Amino acid sequence: DQRTYLQAEFSELQEEIDGIAKGTRYNGESLLDGTGSMSSGVDFMVGTSTTDVISVQIDDVDSTELGVNTSAINVSSQSGAQTALTAIDAAITSVASSRAEIGASMSRFEFRSDTIATSIENTEAANSAITDTDVATEQTKLSSAEVKTQAAIAALSSANEMPQNLLDLLR
Repeated sequence: DQRTYLQAEFSELQEEIDGIAKGTRYNGESLLDGTGSMSSGVDFMVGTSTTDVISVQIDDVDSTELGVNTSAINVSSQSGAQTALTAIDAAITSVASSRAEIGASMSRFEFRSDTIATSIENTEAANSAITDTDVATEQTKLSSAEVKTQAAIAALSSANEMPQNLLDLLR
């Protein structure tokens, strides 16, 4: 009787594995059941060149792929339970390997993100320096032009007064 109960619980857990595999989605696309594009690999552009890509492939981790599906494993007997333990150990190793690969990809994305953020900050600082330099140069040119204009107006004013002063002298 106990083995029958264990088999029933084992079957439910297998269905839960498949439920998690089918229900894990990103942007409406399944990630873990082998039906989405991630199972064949997706390239993400992470730089300014088309060769700056990170390829991500997520393995299928449903109960069939892991080797723990109900048709292959039955824990209602001692030999079946021992076979199940071997299959479960292999499945755990497979899931751990997939998690490690995903973790490594995440680390690569984080590194690239930090690199891009640094590049953006440096570009903005350089742009600011260029903009600030141009404003200072143009302000200097404007001040110089204003001084020249004022000097020209003063000279013209003096020139216009000169004939009047000569007339005053002759009288």
